[in-house]
Amino acid sequence: MSKDSVANIRSNVCKTSILLAKEKGGNVVEPLKKVLQSLCDDQDAEVKYQAKSALESL
Repeated sequence: MSKDSVANIRSNVCKTSILLAKEKGGNVVEPLKKVLQSLCDDQDAEVKYQAKSALESL
């Protein structure tokens, strides 16, 4: 879903990543960081903002 054509979906991936990392922790965090780092370069400003915020939260 991080590569979905709809920006709102990609933004929700960022928001959900925070919750998933807090709930599952451990081995989930590093793969999530990679996804969020790629979304930091997204064409949509809101997605970039959400990705950067999520990375700061991890």
